[in-house]
Amino acid sequence: MRSTVSLPAGLARYSLPKFLVLTTLGSAIWNTTLISIGWALDDQWRAVEERMSGVSYVVLAVLVVGTVVLALVARRRSRRAAPTSP
Repeated sequence: MRSTVSLPAGLARYSLPKFLVLTTLGSAIWNTTLISIGWALDDQWRAVEERMSGVSYVVLAVLVVGTVVLALVARRRSRRAAPTSP
């Protein structure tokens, strides 16, 4: 997700310095959180991984369905916006 955020930021002509600062800050917070959780879990991470495997499939399914819905909406909008020939 983080690697794809630069595309809409560029399309929206987001300020590069501001983008870099906010991306660095967000990455630092995200990585610190994940490292802290891993450190706190210690040897229990395998149990969490087993319990979360089902959730991972649900998240993946939601992402796939969401992508399909967004593609269909974009397709419908582009067809409506296309000029019609007389």
